Formats: sequence, structure tokens, C-alpha cells
Amino acid sequence: TNTPRTLIDGEWNIGKDGNVLDGFHMEGVSTNSYFNFRGQIKNALIRRCYLGYTVTFYYYSENVVFNQCRFNNGIYGRDNLTNRLLISNCYVNGRIYGFVPQSFVNIDHSIVTTLYSGNFQNAQFLWTNSILYAGNNDKVPVGAFSTVKNCIVVNGAGTFDNNMIVENCHYVDLANI
Repeated sequence: TNTPRTLIDGEWNIGKDGNVLDGFHMEGVSTNSYFNFRGQIKNALIRRCYLGYTVTFYYYSENVVFNQCRFNNGIYGRDNLTNRLLISNCYVNGRIYGFVPQSFVNIDHSIVTTLYSGNFQNAQFLWTNSILYAGNNDKVPVGAFSTVKNCIVVNGAGTFDNNMIVENCHYVDLANI
């Protein structure tokens, strides 16, 4: 059908402070506003969504999957723990940051356009089969103690830190094509 898309404006607050939201599923939503997980979130699937402003986790999260989404302003952990956050087949125009060191974040088959050093707080990141726009940083900022496998690093002026595992990555400088 030729149904026009629905754009929902206004801040989104998913869950309630202090409560647990288990089994949340959302698909096909487009919003140009903040998208906040206000309670603990477990076993969530967010698919084919356009999230026009920062996605923020205000509490603990576990087994949260974003699939085929577009983030227009990044993902912020707000110094909270996330256990198994998967960002798969997504386009992230912004940074993924603010998760505590015990957190585990997996970015797979995705494009991330903004990497800033110092924003990963040593969370355990696993980057696989993705395209990373590194900018002009001295080091490619993907998180201390991260694993980076089969990725393309675009415009990477620097190198990876020694404490990272890097396997089969390729570097492309768009200025020299």
C-alpha cells in the first residue's frame, strides 16, 4: 500500500524509573526526538526505526538489539551498565559512548560515522564487519580493550591502541581515491 509514514515528535520515555521492562519490541517507528529508556530494559528488539536524536539508557540494560535502525545522534549509556547490547545492520551518525567498563557492546555489520576519543570509558566493545569513520584522531577510538574484526576504517589518521585485538581490518583514506 501507499500509506504515508507517521512521524512522531515529542520526547519518548520507554519504561518507568526503577521498574523493569522485559520483552519490549518496537518496529518501524520514526522520531526526531529524544528516545529514553527510563527503566531497566531486558530482552528488547528495536527494528527498522529512525531515531533522530540521542538514544539514552538511564538504567541497567540486558539483551537489547537494534536491527536495521538509523541513529541520527548516537547512543549514550549515561554511565550505566549494559549487558549484551547489539547494534546490527544499523547506520549510526553519532557516537556510542558512556557505558561503564563492565558493559559489553557489539557493533556488527553497521556504519558508525563519528568516533571520538575518550568517550568509551573502557567498556568492552566488539566491532565486527563494520565501517568506522575514524576522523583525525591519533588513535582509532573504538574503546580500550576492544576487539575489532573484519572492519573498514575510513580516514583513520592513527592506529589502534596496543591493548586492542585487531584482526583483518583495512584502512581507506577517501582523500586519496
